[in-house]
Amino acid sequence: MVALSSAIAIGVPLALSGCAIVQNAVEGASGDKVDIGGESLPKSFPSNDVPLVDGDVVYGAGIVEGSNKSWSVTKKVADASAFDAISAQLVAAGFSASSTPGADADGRSGTFAKAPYSVILLVTQDKELGWIADYAVSQAADTPSPSASPAG
Repeated sequence: MVALSSAIAIGVPLALSGCAIVQNAVEGASGDKVDIGGESLPKSFPSNDVPLVDGDVVYGAGIVEGSNKSWSVTKKVADASAFDAISAQLVAAGFSASSTPGADADGRSGTFAKAPYSVILLVTQDKELGWIADYAVSQAADTPSPSASPAG
């Protein structure tokens, strides 16, 4: 589970044309419920609780192992300043910054928390896609979401 969650969280590229094949293979091997949304949000993503910046979804995936849930969503953004807008959006939704934002020439990162969710946010410039925002979202085990949505 840890290796699989890590792979989803860092957005390992998958052959999106074969998403169903990959999804079925991962579910069969792990026994976990996997939702590879490809270029859309995973069906199980808690969009009522975790706001996302406007923009095209480049990658979306989710995994449910019992009551542990994780999602990875990558969206296109205009530039590095999107980090500030996304941070403000998360704070307005009740999240608090749980770390000092990191920054370097390649982008900015930070972590945010609001029970039952934690969000790791990375805004960076991709050589092929331009500026992107990567969200790694997790829900703590045995903690129901405020607006629980089905896993699948």
